[in-house]
Amino acid sequence: MASRVQPDEYREMLRHGTMSVGLYTPHEVDKQSPHNQDEVYIVASGTGVF
Repeated sequence: MASRVQPDEYREMLRHGTMSVGLYTPHEVDKQSPHNQDEVYIVASGTGVF
């Protein structure tokens, strides 16, 4: 997770090998920067624009 993300915005739920599954709940604006690993996003509530 990008360093600008606040600790209360991301919670890792599962880690297995190099795979990590977590819940990210941005406050108003998504402050993530590019990651080293591929990602899959599921919008659980609200809307998202890529």
